[in-house]
Amino acid sequence: MHLILIGPPGSGKGTQAKKLVDEFGLEHISTGDLLRNNPNLTKDQRAVINSGGFPPDEMMFEIVKAKLDSCKDKGWILDGYPRTINQAILLKKVLDESSMHIIYFDACRKMLRTRITGRLTCTSCGTVFHNKYNPPKEGGICDNCGHELIHRNDDNEKVMINRLDMYYKMTAPVIEYYKKHGHLKTIKSDEDSTIEEIFQKVKKLIKK
Repeated sequence: MHLILIGPPGSGKGTQAKKLVDEFGLEHISTGDLLRNNPNLTKDQRAVINSGGFPPDEMMFEIVKAKLDSCKDKGWILDGYPRTINQAILLKKVLDESSMHIIYFDACRKMLRTRITGRLTCTSCGTVFHNKYNPPKEGGICDNCGHELIHRNDDNEKVMINRLDMYYKMTAPVIEYYKKHGHLKTIKSDEDSTIEEIFQKVKKLIKK
């Protein structure tokens, strides 16, 4: 199974990706994690990413392609890529879109703001919690591995606004690109839906 998850920051892509990994045993390819853990980034490149900007398309494509090549015999989830039309075109050269599920998580800007600024991330396993929608059982401690939860530097108000502005300018056209080619499936992510309810919707789309 090959899945591409697209949507604005805070729309639930990462949370749903981890549940899909547990359910189907897929490889989770998070472009955010690939960048944060990449030792080859220059100081200037890291500054751009930390401020909510996008790295050059060709550079990002090479990073993603190398990861895809390393797990080509496995099922995988591509989380947060492509983010631009050019990235989508580059990706099409190496992947058969007709064999994939491309799922778009649609959410309003007001809710995204609340989600992003309230996120808590595990310093060890990377599991994401939320102080309102998905709080840990014990304050500041990961339910899964017992390590500390932190509020990431790029989950603050200023960076959040920049990230969303960049998304609507650069990534929103990718949604139309996949709609035009008939490959896109949409999940409406709203305040009234729980994580589990959204997960059941995702599974239903995949089965279709």
